[in-house]
Amino acid sequence: MTVRLLKPYAQRPVGAIATFDTSTEAGMIEAKGASADLTGGFEYFVTRPGLRLQAPQIAVGTLTLRAAEQAPALLPEGQVLYVSGAVGAVGKVHRLDPSGGNTPLQTWTIGTGALAPIGPYSGQQRFLMTCSIGSVDASVGNAALGVPRIVKSVAGLVDNDGVPLPASGPAGVLNFNPSRMRKWCVAKARVLSKAGRGVIALMGDSRTTGFGAAGAANFVGARAKNRAAQLAAFLNARGLPSHTDSFFCDGNINSVGVTAPQYDPRITMGAGWTNSGAFNVVQWTGFGIAFSNLTTLNAMTFTPDNPTDTADVYYLTRPGFGSFTISVGGNVIKTVDANVAQSIKKETVTFPRGANTITFMPVALGSGVFVYGCDCYDSTMPKISVWTLGNSGGGVANLIYNTYPWEGTQPFKLGVMTPDVVILDIGVNDANSAMALATYSQRLTTIVDNVQMGGSNCILSTFLPASLASWPRAAPPLVQPYWDAVTSVALAKGLPLIDHASRFGSYELANPLGLYADTLHQNGVAMADQAQIDGAVLLAA
Repeated sequence: MTVRLLKPYAQRPVGAIATFDTSTEAGMIEAKGASADLTGGFEYFVTRPGLRLQAPQIAVGTLTLRAAEQAPALLPEGQVLYVSGAVGAVGKVHRLDPSGGNTPLQTWTIGTGALAPIGPYSGQQRFLMTCSIGSVDASVGNAALGVPRIVKSVAGLVDNDGVPLPASGPAGVLNFNPSRMRKWCVAKARVLSKAGRGVIALMGDSRTTGFGAAGAANFVGARAKNRAAQLAAFLNARGLPSHTDSFFCDGNINSVGVTAPQYDPRITMGAGWTNSGAFNVVQWTGFGIAFSNLTTLNAMTFTPDNPTDTADVYYLTRPGFGSFTISVGGNVIKTVDANVAQSIKKETVTFPRGANTITFMPVALGSGVFVYGCDCYDSTMPKISVWTLGNSGGGVANLIYNTYPWEGTQPFKLGVMTPDVVILDIGVNDANSAMALATYSQRLTTIVDNVQMGGSNCILSTFLPASLASWPRAAPPLVQPYWDAVTSVALAKGLPLIDHASRFGSYELANPLGLYADTLHQNGVAMADQAQIDGAVLLAA
């Protein structure tokens, strides 16, 4: 039986709910020191002295709690906390803000048996452990290199909107929730029924752009084998027509000495066209640099892989910008005036179906034109368009910039770019630069909010680990808190999480299998592997 104390007893205050042996409780009730009526009572824990858990001193780094006890614990950087409950045990583990206070950053529920290992983390961590029923044991161990991380179960939890979180889904996926992917589900059905097209956007850094996809550790020829291309191939093979007849900015490939035509030979750039930021800082976006021409009347062209009859052209506008023409087959389809209020706009042009080349050409010298991107398609044969939105060297800061309407994810927030679903994989550069976790989480949340504000569905992806020797902060164990942050944002927002990090485990495990182009970037084979899971989630929704 359990009682509510009417008088202080055994370090417990009035009102505390406590459990004792049957004869003790009966005597307390008879003496009016306790009541069997628990109304108005509260759970109370007797605080035990905390321990600093250290692997080299496991004898003094082991903690056992009994019913109604709690204790603090300090976990050193790079170590793992092991917690298990006896049969019938009930308790909790709270990870607290390392800087102080009692606000939980994460909470694990303890039951019968062992929890998944907690940690490792970058920097010392504070924990508070409680035991309500039975007993709870805690100990510590060194992080094992390459052991796949285990994300927490979400069964019984709800997201920020109060919607229950599903606990299962495709392998390697947490919180699979088709109800939060309705726009994508409709787009998929639209394509399958030949009623219209759909758009998937892959958003991230150099790994999304495709560094190493063609085999060598560079961007040359990478577009054709990057993650978007692999995903389109996967979906095509499984009966969902898809293509990658698009380009968006330059992915910042210029920063490592590669030209846009070297990366994507479907693009040609006449003299005067550049993807360098030297001419005008306004051409910087969240996904590298917009293509510009400020000095000549020469053309830039884009030749899609497939027959097309329509193109959505995205461009920058601002007082003082110039006009440019959009031509197909030598015929001017549209003259665009960009000398208007500062914005990013989309112009849809149509033309006879065929193996077309889209040409962009300034109308006059001196003003400058800025082309953000182009998505081409065949309206008579609906398909899924898979976009590449990457930024070499980029991180979450690049995707929240808002000085100009074309920066970061502002085009999504403003409803100019409205893919049906965005797969967001960003953070390896943030982890490597030791960005504060709170800052990383807040910026990641802002990106998700911007994407959703424009109407797109969003899926989060944990970024792959890097080499421990070359990039220690982007590798286990120090990278773990960033993966946890991605998981936390996914749970809070009710979003599916594709846990690629768990599937790869570590660079040291995956590289011998031939999955990396260098110590930081996966290769085209790994991108094909990722595409299998990305595609499985999209097809299962």
